[in-house]
Amino acid sequence: MATPLETWVDEAAKLTKPERVVYCDGSEAEYQRMIAEMLRGGDSFTLNEKTYPNCHLHRSSPNDVARTEHLTFICSSEKEEAGPTNNWMDPGAAKHKVGALLDGAMRGRTMYVGVWGRRASLSPGCIRWATWTPCGDTSSTSPRRN
Repeated sequence: MATPLETWVDEAAKLTKPERVVYCDGSEAEYQRMIAEMLRGGDSFTLNEKTYPNCHLHRSSPNDVARTEHLTFICSSEKEEAGPTNNWMDPGAAKHKVGALLDGAMRGRTMYVGVWGRRASLSPGCIRWATWTPCGDTSSTSPRRN
């Protein structure tokens, strides 16, 4: 029987259609493989080892949605909940629109699934969630992810 996480990843993979899905384990070997892959891609660079040891710069695409505020929406049942300075969209309409945009978006790529924490990972109050991303779409600035 699949866990809720596996079910969620399976649904995301069916929608986005990646070539393969990799569950990240956070190991040093995995970290080194991912850094090497990002560097081979040509949009990531190793920073000065003396000044910034084990640090890398990743330059995202200029048309990255994070840079286009007009395409960022708060989705809630009531428009007023978005606040006066945010764009609002009905959650159902957003799911329909985003679903169409994501259909096949990972074709020919690898979907990496990683667990992220908001507090120290050993903290009993740690909030964890999973996210998926194609390699190279996140930045790497630390030698380890604990």
